[in-house]
Amino acid sequence: MEIEKNKNENEEEIKINERKYREHKLIDKAPIISSILLSIIGWFVLQCILGFMIAFSSEIIEKPLNLNLEVTYAMMFIETVLVAFIGLLFYKRWFKSDFAGPIKYGQCRRVIVLVLAYAVYLMFNVTCIYLTYKSLKMPNMGLLLVALSAVVTEECAFRGFAVTTLMRNNKKENILIPVIVPAIAFGLIHATNIFAGADPIFTVIQVFVTFGMGVALGGIYLLSGNILLPMVIHLIHDIIGLSSGAYKDNGVFAGTAHWSSFIGLIPIGILCAFILYYLTRKKNKEAIIEIWNKKWSKDKVI
Repeated sequence: MEIEKNKNENEEEIKINERKYREHKLIDKAPIISSILLSIIGWFVLQCILGFMIAFSSEIIEKPLNLNLEVTYAMMFIETVLVAFIGLLFYKRWFKSDFAGPIKYGQCRRVIVLVLAYAVYLMFNVTCIYLTYKSLKMPNMGLLLVALSAVVTEECAFRGFAVTTLMRNNKKENILIPVIVPAIAFGLIHATNIFAGADPIFTVIQVFVTFGMGVALGGIYLLSGNILLPMVIHLIHDIIGLSSGAYKDNGVFAGTAHWSSFIGLIPIGILCAFILYYLTRKKNKEAIIEIWNKKWSKDKVI
């Protein structure tokens, strides 16, 4: 009787786990389309939440209390971090029966190669900006917070949501799909800058550059298993770009395409090719599969 009781309990537990896992049939049947929709919708929703929070605190707290600029910036920073937490927590809870989270299980030794490669690319960017604009200017706090808000919403959506979703069903197949597909969406979303007054030619160049960025940051996320690392690198990248002093207060490029803009396509192309090659090496691919087998487990109830 005791054996039969334990058997029934085990069967019931298996049914519960399977039922939780099957709740995401659309994502399982069409992971690529689902990941693109999830990233774009997630990006839009996070932008709206952040915008609402900033507007609400401004009207209800900052203006009535006549807070100084430093306190206002501090509140914007807290709100931005809170939005990142909300987005990542929502995703983790949505897949709570089988997803370990966007920070656990990484391989620091292998990902350091990709981080160093990105650092070399950033040094090239600094050199081009200095040669083009003859100076480097630390962005004001307002622009830094604009950059931070962009980083948080974009990394949550295009790496935290899209890459993670694709790795749910692609752990042992083509390891490049979860990197390339979100990178394409990430690049194309920057085409919307043209509606904010950006130069059309520069916008086209930016689409290609951000695609390369998406590939690099996606590869770093795959090997690190930690969404915070691509967030930090993305923020450094944006701060370097803003140091040119050629950006509007909303973070959109105010100038026109320069010779350095076209030359910048070469190093990002090289970085992109190196990242894709590095990810497909046998030991690195095995490491990625091991990491994401731990992160996605339909037997694990968290």
